[in-house]
Amino acid sequence: MTAQRPDRIAVLDGLRLLAALMVVVFHYVGRTETDKIIWGAGPAEAFPLLHHAAQFGWLGVEMFFMISGFVICMSAWGRDLGSFIRSRAVRLFPAYWAAILITTTVVTLFPAVVQRRSFSNILVNMSMLQWPLVRRLREATFRQTIQRQGADYHRS
Repeated sequence: MTAQRPDRIAVLDGLRLLAALMVVVFHYVGRTETDKIIWGAGPAEAFPLLHHAAQFGWLGVEMFFMISGFVICMSAWGRDLGSFIRSRAVRLFPAYWAAILITTTVVTLFPAVVQRRSFSNILVNMSMLQWPLVRRLREATFRQTIQRQGADYHRS
C-alpha cells in the first residue's frame, strides 16, 4: 500500500511568491549600484525605508530554492523511484529543450552576441549533463587553442 500524496500546501505558494517579489524589489531599489537615471536619485535617497529592507531581497533566492527543494522532495512522497524520475523528466525536459533551441536560434541569427556553439555542444546541453561533460570539452578546446596559439607564435 502506498502513502497518499498530500494536497498542495498553499502557504508554500505564497512563500515562493514572496521570495520572487523580494528578488524583484532587491533589483529595483535594494542595490546600491543601481543607476541614478532610473529613479532620478540613488535608491537610498529615493526610497529610504524600502531601500533598507530591500537590501536583504537577495535572500529571496535562497528561500525560493529551499522551498523548491522541499516541494520536489514532497512530490516524491508515495511514488516509486521510476515514477518520480519520469514525472521530473516530463516536467523539466520539454521546457529545457525549448529554451536550448530558442537560445541556439538566437545565437545563430545574432552571432555577435555570443560565439556560436558546435552541434556536439548543443547535444550535450540537451542531456542536462553539460557540467561534467562540457567541462572536459572546454579543457580539451582550451588545450587545442593554446597549442594552436603556440604554433602560430612560433611561425611568426
